[in-house]
Amino acid sequence: MLEVDVPSFRATKDITIEADVIEEVARFIGYNTIQPKLPEVTVRYAEPDVVTQFEKRTLGLLCGPMSYAETHRHIWFDADWLNQLGYDPGKTITLKNPAAAGMDRLRTTLIPSMLASVDLNRHHYDKFELLEIGSVFSPGKFDDPSQAEKRNLALTLAAPGRKAAHEDALLRRLKTDLETFAHQLLNAHLAFKPADPAFPWEHEAKTASISIHNKTIGRLTAAPTACKRRIDEHLAAWSIAIAEINLSSAVSCRLDEKKLLPVPVYPCIDVDFSVLADAQRRYADIEKTLGKYDHPLLTRLVFMDSYEGGSVPAGQRSFTFRATIADSHRTLTEEDIQDFRTSFIEFLARNKLILRT
Repeated sequence: MLEVDVPSFRATKDITIEADVIEEVARFIGYNTIQPKLPEVTVRYAEPDVVTQFEKRTLGLLCGPMSYAETHRHIWFDADWLNQLGYDPGKTITLKNPAAAGMDRLRTTLIPSMLASVDLNRHHYDKFELLEIGSVFSPGKFDDPSQAEKRNLALTLAAPGRKAAHEDALLRRLKTDLETFAHQLLNAHLAFKPADPAFPWEHEAKTASISIHNKTIGRLTAAPTACKRRIDEHLAAWSIAIAEINLSSAVSCRLDEKKLLPVPVYPCIDVDFSVLADAQRRYADIEKTLGKYDHPLLTRLVFMDSYEGGSVPAGQRSFTFRATIADSHRTLTEEDIQDFRTSFIEFLARNKLILRT
């Protein structure tokens, strides 16, 4: 051990800490006589965080070719904004030292922040697509405190137009974007099921839960007129489609492999049908009815579009479905196609679904 006394005339100037003494020794020895050597350290390999990597891929897809603009908001609720929306989040995690008054409750959903972003951007753009990935917090006791924090994805489409057709168009676009997201990043298929509105921003007839493999990961809806008027009377002239997904849960649903179906040997035929039903009748109810139809040539039956107004009678909605028919042993004839059409139309009539002509 070496003891060093610093002269008084140096102690009051540039020799105050251990490093200064070392520097003096090195200067006397000569810097050019010291052999450079890197320090020895122990480095551990850290697995990349799955959710973080997934968030980067999500932003790359949605903010790239799909043209969404990313927004960033605070991780706490604004009490004044919640009052304007008419929403009480219930029990939340509360900050002891909030940034400002009324901002002491950590958010449990991203949608209020999204609606605030819509209100700001509508003054500058004719239409827009917004995205936010952020943390939400659940109150309660957890074995690991980090379990209280989840990462959510919120998507919003907004455009002028107050008619039901405008809302439906945005919902179809948003649903398509979500399905693309699931296919590209999760290698999975999303299921949309009717759900009762649980928040002020959810439409009573246009709200659905989003699930993968029977595991609910989010919700999809259109903002009702009452909610838009709470924000601003002029916003009632806009249509807003909203979705929120729990990314932390979605990652656990990802499939690593997906087997492709073999290419059919004989060609398939697509046959479209448009039917009229009561406007209040949910698509899920019609889908359940169509699920009972069975035909040896039918390989797929999917919903294509819905429409109200124009030539459609008041109080009714037009639903378009596409039936794919094929035979694995031969090419279909015109007689096969007509027999299928006749059989399907008779089934529709028995179930009070009027074929639109």
